[in-house]
Amino acid sequence: MEDNTDITGQGGEGGMSLLYTVAFDPPGAGGMRQMVKMLGGSVVRTGFSGDMVIFRNAPAPVFMIGRQGLGEEYVETPDMEPRKLAEYAREWKAHAAAVIDGGSYEWIVFLDADCLCLRNIDHLLADRDCDILYQLETGGTVKQQTSKISTGTWAVRGGCYRQVMEKWLTLREEEPVPETGSRDQRAWNRLIFDAAQEGWRAEPFEAHEVQFPLGGDKDWRLYKDAAIVHCTGGTVPEKIQFMFGLYMQRFYHDASSTLLNVLEM
Repeated sequence: MEDNTDITGQGGEGGMSLLYTVAFDPPGAGGMRQMVKMLGGSVVRTGFSGDMVIFRNAPAPVFMIGRQGLGEEYVETPDMEPRKLAEYAREWKAHAAAVIDGGSYEWIVFLDADCLCLRNIDHLLADRDCDILYQLETGGTVKQQTSKISTGTWAVRGGCYRQVMEKWLTLREEEPVPETGSRDQRAWNRLIFDAAQEGWRAEPFEAHEVQFPLGGDKDWRLYKDAAIVHCTGGTVPEKIQFMFGLYMQRFYHDASSTLLNVLEM
């Protein structure tokens, strides 16, 4: 990777962490932008102690009014049809290491744009004696080579972040399935399965703290109180509708239904 680092934190090991996401929309579309606005709002509202950066391909900012600790970086993307742009975005999450100084952060966290933080996530990173934190999607085990280890909810120790991303890109290029999400997924699976061979220790996030409500996690009593919900599955409009309902319920509901009363005045 070309070293063009311009996102730098303070403290490194034992210091603060960075959370980033990627929101690349095709021309004329705004679905990723809508989802990432809810993700960014949820990270701020739940009091994440680190920094957050949104990488977007739209010139206009997601948030018209700046929020402390939340930055935005414009990325000029090639002119391509939506399916290829989605593939480009999946690959770019690893290329982000070229502009992030991982060594200046304790942890680098990645969340897909279709995620929400319903509670503060600092505890997911605290006192972890490992290099990579991963999340199995519902129903799999890390011993199964066919398991789907989420490529959209993970954290990597800052000191080895760039090396892990470079390895992911290398494995991705070795995959025989071109230009599909399967290529990205299979490379990430291999990275987690073989992490120990690279000298990295990979462990799962705390149980039940990351939920997939549009996937296998259908119990509302669990996902409504999860630290992170990842709304993978469904169409973009379906994701936006679901996320909007959960976002409003979590951050704007009160016993007196104040917002509802204001809206109906």
